[in-house]
Amino acid sequence: FSTLAFGQFQFTPKNDLVVAVGWRTTPRRFGIIYYNTRPSKLYMFNVKGPPATKCITPNEEDYSVCNPRFSPSGANLAYLTTRKTAVHNSCSCLRLVPWKSVLETDNAAPETIIDYVEVPNGPGGFCGLFDQGTWPKQPFLNEETIIFSSLHRSILKICCVNLATKALSTMPLPLALEANETVGYCASALFARDNTVLWKFNRPNCPDRCFVSQFGEEGGVQHLEISREKCRSALPSHRIFSMEKDGMVLEGLLSLPSNGGDKLPPLILSPHGGPHSATMSSFNATICTLNHLGFAVLQVNYRGSL
Repeated sequence: FSTLAFGQFQFTPKNDLVVAVGWRTTPRRFGIIYYNTRPSKLYMFNVKGPPATKCITPNEEDYSVCNPRFSPSGANLAYLTTRKTAVHNSCSCLRLVPWKSVLETDNAAPETIIDYVEVPNGPGGFCGLFDQGTWPKQPFLNEETIIFSSLHRSILKICCVNLATKALSTMPLPLALEANETVGYCASALFARDNTVLWKFNRPNCPDRCFVSQFGEEGGVQHLEISREKCRSALPSHRIFSMEKDGMVLEGLLSLPSNGGDKLPPLILSPHGGPHSATMSSFNATICTLNHLGFAVLQVNYRGSL
């Protein structure tokens, strides 16, 4: 294990074992923040008896594994994985494995819940699971449903997946937020339990707002805001511009000074790094500061962005 760096520890249901991600540190340096597809596996450690270690995900298709999470009953273990690729911020795959089979066999067969997406199904189709460090501490709404956030070009949406049918849906947000694809927004699921989810909402001109939402048995969702309103009319205006070329949708996030009047403000062009990354419609104090100084800022999700 001298060539592995361990992290993302999770206690098993009986608290007698620990599951952790082991990232290979050779031949490349450890830099998981900027490269989420480094080779990694899930390992199980015995913490109460004789020292013992077992690789839970030995298969080659689980090349880069992360974010292990147990279901509420402890019957299943969910995790994200990516294929072997040189592309950072790659599309992820959600898999589920019965914990009993992990304990009883050396090669438990996981079930793919959300597969890789090569090409979205139309302009509004699901683009794939892009974690971006937003995977919830506990993603299980209940034994049958996982809730998570995933990037859809410039927007971070909260999605739900039924583990039995593998049907995907988007969580409806409060109408008062005016969360639409013209203005843009980021909604991040933080923690789920007993059909209730804690989540936060922001956009480039609005700091974090925190909500608790309850999922009803008939499919309805009730929202309760637990943060104080922080948005003010004096904050900069913001909108998303999009264009389609060669079958690809390209987007730009434009933030304008609130007191610019009829005169066009000087424009700062701010492309993101990567290139396989994206600028999200999230709150950015630096952009707001530039807007208050009288500058317009255009952040472009150019060709090659997520």
